[in-house]
Amino acid sequence: MRSIWWAISLFAGSIVYAVFSCWLVITTLWDISSILLLFITSAAAFCLTIKGYRHLHGWLRKTGGWLLGICSFLLAGFLLLLIFLKLVVLTLGGAEHISASESPDGRYTVDFMYFDAGATGTFGVRGELDGPLWFRKHVYYEQRVTEVNVQWENNGTIVINGHHIDLQKGGTFGYKTK
Repeated sequence: MRSIWWAISLFAGSIVYAVFSCWLVITTLWDISSILLLFITSAAAFCLTIKGYRHLHGWLRKTGGWLLGICSFLLAGFLLLLIFLKLVVLTLGGAEHISASESPDGRYTVDFMYFDAGATGTFGVRGELDGPLWFRKHVYYEQRVTEVNVQWENNGTIVINGHHIDLQKGGTFGYKTK
């Protein structure tokens, strides 16, 4: 019975983490989602549901166990599909790392990527501020640009292709924020 409670906790945690990640990207441009971490927790929830299902008694508990198993299986499958799609996009050249620039005091690191959507879209450059663990923040986005000229004014202000961005105040360029 204990494995069912672990499965419920892992599944609920996966859902909360996914919703929180989406909310954070929309409101602050910080991207904390780790699809692999979400896949592992939802797959573990599915395995624990299967393990603990034989200890469930009563039609209501068995129905709940089936629902938990189906939902965690579907979530794990969806996340596995996203992982494969991300790998396919990376191998097709959807984004290419151009350079990285570190602030004079070493506090900030901005990675620059060249993207090209091919016939379906446009090309350009985007900059991502490295955060702790796998977190990153989108700070620069400009279409129809192929090169990046980067200069640091001071420890917290960066000039990218003539656009001043104050990283200490959470500044961005090219992204719509509220």
